Amino acid sequence: FGNLSKDCIHIEHKKIIKTGGPIFYMAQVFSSFNKKIGICTKFDKFPGQLRNQYTDSEGFIKTKPTIIEIFENKKKCYGVVLQYAGQIHFEQIPKKYFKARYFIISTIFDDISSKTIQKIKKEYPNIKICLDIQGYMREKKINSPAKKRRINLDLLKGLEVVKFNKEEFDIQFKNTKVAIVALFDLGVKMCLVTNGAKSIKLFMGRNIYEYQPKIIKTDNTVGAGDMLLACFVHHFCDNLKIKEALKKAIDYVSQKLDRR
Repeated sequence: FGNLSKDCIHIEHKKIIKTGGPIFYMAQVFSSFNKKIGICTKFDKFPGQLRNQYTDSEGFIKTKPTIIEIFENKKKCYGVVLQYAGQIHFEQIPKKYFKARYFIISTIFDDISSKTIQKIKKEYPNIKICLDIQGYMREKKINSPAKKRRINLDLLKGLEVVKFNKEEFDIQFKNTKVAIVALFDLGVKMCLVTNGAKSIKLFMGRNIYEYQPKIIKTDNTVGAGDMLLACFVHHFCDNLKIKEALKKAIDYVSQKLDRR
């Protein structure tokens, strides 16, 4: 579940229009592993070379796509949202999708409300929900005080996997000790915290495991977090041990980024 977006990328004096968004990168991962998936996104067509691989159009909710202007140079990359398509509601989700083992929610904004997430959990308790928290914080103004950008932790209750980047994690929790207690009390099974190419932490129960990704040659890490979450879910739902699944996911993403 999440966004496809039309990214207008400005690099120096060039302007490139390309498809982006969490679903685009996740679909590439599942395609490489021949995994059967359904896509629920606000776009009427799945673009490019993946179109023929995902012909299940029931998952597409036909509204205007999110459009983002991305400006990048050697020092930084930042985006401006020009058009936002709105939320996906519970009633819009194709019924056959509720046969899935896992729902992965990775959005640019809060496209799936916390109310909808809790409704899915209540009515379909066998579905394990994995949530990338990025959109629920990005919705807030970047220059607003950190305390106003924190999410309501009830959103995380009983989730299988939650993913933050380090900045989001530091805004949400005062320190690691507070985070461990909060995540444990909420019943979050696993929490991933990414810090770019520097490190990835796995919070599980009251334990923390830290991993160092392989050194990569590119500065372009767009979509890395989306690919990591998708690959991690693929491996542990195929019954790999959790720590082994994460190591495989890290290696997979490192290889993909090195080819850019």
